[in-house]
Amino acid sequence: MSYTELSVEERATIQISHAQGFS
Repeated sequence: MSYTELSVEERATIQISHAQGFS
């Protein structure tokens, strides 16, 4: 999946999840 295909909210959620240690 390409980040450019994601909305701002989706990118933020992914970034937060990675920062918290979730995949």
